[in-house]
Amino acid sequence: MTNQTTNSGPQPAPRDSIEDGCRFVFRVSRLGALGSLTLRQNSLLELLEMLHRERLDPATWIAHYAQEERGWYRRKLRRFADRLAKGTPIVEALEQTPDVLSDDQVLALRLASQSGTLGPTFASLRTAASASDRTQGSNWATMLVYWCVVGIILVGILFAFETFISPTFQQIHREMEISIPARSFMRSDQMRWVIAIGMAAVGVLVSGILMGWSVPVRRWVRQGWLGTWFKPAIATTSAPVLRMLATIAREGRPLVGALSTLAKYHADSRLQQRLLIARNEIEQGASSWESMRISGMLSSPEQNALESCPDKDSQAWILEQLASKRELDSQRRRMLVEKCVHPAIVLFFGGAVFWLASSTILSVYRLVTALSR
Repeated sequence: MTNQTTNSGPQPAPRDSIEDGCRFVFRVSRLGALGSLTLRQNSLLELLEMLHRERLDPATWIAHYAQEERGWYRRKLRRFADRLAKGTPIVEALEQTPDVLSDDQVLALRLASQSGTLGPTFASLRTAASASDRTQGSNWATMLVYWCVVGIILVGILFAFETFISPTFQQIHREMEISIPARSFMRSDQMRWVIAIGMAAVGVLVSGILMGWSVPVRRWVRQGWLGTWFKPAIATTSAPVLRMLATIAREGRPLVGALSTLAKYHADSRLQQRLLIARNEIEQGASSWESMRISGMLSSPEQNALESCPDKDSQAWILEQLASKRELDSQRRRMLVEKCVHPAIVLFFGGAVFWLASSTILSVYRLVTALSR
């Protein structure tokens, strides 16, 4: 049922009649729809929290909220609202509409709906999203776009040399009976190789940009190619799980049930196995934190820290700090990779420019030397 109180949330614009087909409108500026996917997902998460708290109809409000978005995310929101309007529970509708929320957020809501901790889970997810926004420092998209533009310009210059300048120099060398230097750009075979390498590098950069902009492509790469050969570290994928278990511990819910739910719905098969091992150890009589140490989810010092604090709030705080530490370590590793990739691209394009400049100067020098004799 819909809460009819006056302070239940933002009020939609009035409509003259249903036949007019007017929609509720909240938009102040269309620039608000240009944020990143993470920002959009966090905004939807806050809306879902408000709808849960005020007990409003989610299908209606999300359908109106979809008008604030653009492109594929608007279509995703409309599908999500349609599924809700047909009576699909929120968690099932989220699972049937990938990328409306992140996988970890959907998993947390799945666990919360089964354990009865939706309110605390929404608060925990909002806190984690705010912390993530404050600590984000990656600049992959800007770097790739910049070097893609540089690469396109460089390849264009190489084409100009191959098409116009190189034939002119070759004709001059032939008329003056001067041999072409071995490293000269005037050798067509070398120039073709350099152009091919440059185009391949630009293609890789364009693929990276598309991967960053296209959510379906990014999901396919993450689940297929990266999920098979370059899986993220267990510490990275287990950080959100520890944050979910912190909410379970704070609310006093049984840990074994949470482990079963997480093992059933988590996307990482390696983490699924560890969660199942922890659940089985608890069923065989081991303590909760000991079972997680046996499964590899926790280290011995982390287990000792949790067992030394019998208070559930303290245990929840420790789990949240462990999750934050693992997320921070993962972010540092990503930034380290970025710092290594950036100089590598600089050296690659710098080497191409140096080869082109040195071979040009060498050719001009040989011409000047021949003319001075």
